[in-house]
Amino acid sequence: MRARNHLHWFAPAALVLLSVEIVRAAPPTAPPAQAAASTAQPSPAAARATPAASAKAAPRSAPQSATSVLAAAEQKLASEDPAAVRHAIDALAQVGGEPAAAAIAARLRRGLPPQLIEHAIDALGRIGKPSAGPVLIELTLHRRPQVRKRAVDGLAALKIRSAQSVLLYALDDPSADVREAAVQALGATGTARALPALFEAAERGLPSALGAVGRIAGARDVKVVMAHAKDGDVTRIKPALQIMLERSDFPVAAKVAIVRELATLGSGSARNHLVQWLDAWKASSDPRLRQALFDAIKRLDRDDETAPPRAKTPVAAAPVARPEVAAVVAAPHGAKP
Repeated sequence: MRARNHLHWFAPAALVLLSVEIVRAAPPTAPPAQAAASTAQPSPAAARATPAASAKAAPRSAPQSATSVLAAAEQKLASEDPAAVRHAIDALAQVGGEPAAAAIAARLRRGLPPQLIEHAIDALGRIGKPSAGPVLIELTLHRRPQVRKRAVDGLAALKIRSAQSVLLYALDDPSADVREAAVQALGATGTARALPALFEAAERGLPSALGAVGRIAGARDVKVVMAHAKDGDVTRIKPALQIMLERSDFPVAAKVAIVRELATLGSGSARNHLVQWLDAWKASSDPRLRQALFDAIKRLDRDDETAPPRAKTPVAAAPVARPEVAAVVAAPHGAKP
């Protein structure tokens, strides 16, 4: 009976204690005003997470923005108002990409006011897509030399190697500015096939063509370039040789070959240029090139010392007049011999 009575009073007491512990563990109930404030203001952790979430969401809207700008620019591009067209070209150049380049190229083919053609060509250069090459090639035949020059410049900026034939044709353009632009473009994008035309252009009064030769000539073209040193005159081709020797992408072995070819010429101009290059590159060029220059100069000096003295050119004797001719010359005027 005592055990039963003990259990009888213990069970209600345990329930009371359990309810007290539950009440203590439960969070205090906030007043209505505080509850509303807590729902209105995010927690510090939520506040810190909000910028990150918005930053992640920003790139998703970027393509839509670029697309809308592109669509608006294309719509303005069809306008007849030059100011609106210029604004559209600038917007497309800023957006960039193939669609923008294609839109400007299409507008050029449809026709643009003269004052906007060069602006559109510059925009294609800023966009930098090779797909603009065909329309630039077409513009190298434009009636205005300014447009032809700008189109050639654009081909050079985009490095359109397939346009070499067009650039070679531009070397004979009536405009000197276009010819000069073609030389520079070939120097930037040309191949060894352009070397003969560039040498001809140099002979026709475009000395910068020799610089283009130096920029595009390869190791296999050393003898081709040296063949233009007529009568051992290296001064004619020095601009090309200078660039070839200074190029970082030109093999050192090919540079040494140039120096040896100059030593083989044995001319005074060859020695002068070798000395100038050795003095200029004492500390900046490859040691193998400096040694080749030194050896070539030493060889030329040794050849001069061991060479036999040149025979003096004999002076032609005065012709002896025949007796009858001398008599006529000596006789007074009108007298008979």
